[in-house]
Amino acid sequence: MKGLALVCILTLTAAAAQAVIIDDFQAGEYTLGREGTTPPYTVSGTQYDPTGLHILGGRRDVELDKQSGSTTQPYCNVMAIEYNGVFGWSTYNSSFGCNAVWTTTYGGGGDLNADLTVGGATAILVDVISGDMYSGPRPVPLTVTVYSGAGSASATRQLVLENTYEFPFNAFTGVDFRDIDRIVFEIIQDSGVNDAVDFALGQFYTNESVVGADESNWGAIKGLY
Repeated sequence: MKGLALVCILTLTAAAAQAVIIDDFQAGEYTLGREGTTPPYTVSGTQYDPTGLHILGGRRDVELDKQSGSTTQPYCNVMAIEYNGVFGWSTYNSSFGCNAVWTTTYGGGGDLNADLTVGGATAILVDVISGDMYSGPRPVPLTVTVYSGAGSASATRQLVLENTYEFPFNAFTGVDFRDIDRIVFEIIQDSGVNDAVDFALGQFYTNESVVGADESNWGAIKGLY
């Protein structure tokens, strides 16, 4: 009985230490930006995860503001597929001369009331797992904005290489991470700063014990869609 009790305690402890998954891109497939319309125009969509296991709050709202480009570029998508050991990809794809703002929102349908400090978490993490981030011009700015009650704050990181980018909670002044209502991720493509950029995101999550996605070959994954 003592052995069983010890197993139960260890199991519960391990579960409590798991990261909060904001989005692992294993649900809610979509493609925006390939509607056959010449920019400028804005397109949006909403995807759902009834289980709430893959998308925080069960809902993701996406908007792509295509300011310049072509009928098929730039575009963004989520592919809930397994490839090279990674399951769930969110990609952005563009050609030369594209300008756009890609915004992804969690909590757009109602307050999340999410505690992101579970397990002692102290930061939001974003995985860039593949792409041509090494070739210029770069970088690509990613801004995260969090809302809690009447307060909100933003932090920006410059995406340059395939890596895990950290947004520490203490960078968001005046926000209570024990009760987050909405989270917005915004990526801006400016052809004068980051022209013809392609990249894949692995997941948005807090800094606790989850298995990270391995980097893989961008040319191979890009050929899947």
